[in-house]
Amino acid sequence: MNFQELVSLYFERSNAMQTYWGFYITIVIGLLAFFGTIKASPQKRILAILVSIGFAGFAYVNGDAIRDVVKTRSVTQQFILTYKDCDPTKQAEIDKIGKTIRTADVRWVMGFHIASDLGVLAAIWVLTLYERMPKSKQA
Repeated sequence: MNFQELVSLYFERSNAMQTYWGFYITIVIGLLAFFGTIKASPQKRILAILVSIGFAGFAYVNGDAIRDVVKTRSVTQQFILTYKDCDPTKQAEIDKIGKTIRTADVRWVMGFHIASDLGVLAAIWVLTLYERMPKSKQA
């Protein structure tokens, strides 16, 4: 691969990661909005169990995809940092670009994802078990 292809791959993987996080955020907002608006009932608890299981599956697959993207970005970053060009002028430019590329640590990203997953599951159950106080009738 040449330098331009490496940089393109790096940013394509960055875009993929943003897409996966976008899916995640959309699902989370939808679930929390749904559970925040439906009324308390015995069926709500059954629904919360099913949705929790489904969300856990989604979160696992989404987290796995994000982990793979972070790993690919990290490897691509290493290739960019070690790329050598025959032309010294081009190499100076390559070195400048290489210094600006940063990749998040996969452990930090996965830790954040798992913490978010647990927070979402907790929020679903708080919204499921929380019973709204009826509005007092005003005379």
